Amino acid sequence: MTLLIVDVCMYVYDQIPYSSPISVSSYPYFAVTFMLLGLFFMAGYFVNQMKAGSKSLFMELVLAVLSSGLLGFGTFFLMLSFDLYV
Repeated sequence: MTLLIVDVCMYVYDQIPYSSPISVSSYPYFAVTFMLLGLFFMAGYFVNQMKAGSKSLFMELVLAVLSSGLLGFGTFFLMLSFDLYV
């Protein structure tokens, strides 16, 4: 039984090491792109809030989710570009 566990562990260590599907040199570009898109949708959310006419809850949720997600991914890639692996 012990020999089997050792064989499985050795097989795992003989595998090819993991490499990121996205090149490390492109992290800053992704960070800037996601942050700018997130700021754009956040500005749209604030403009939608300041409108005097009728407000749509669906439109508010769409803009909030888009801006939040894009700013989150932008922050994630910004940290990755500064070698802060989270």
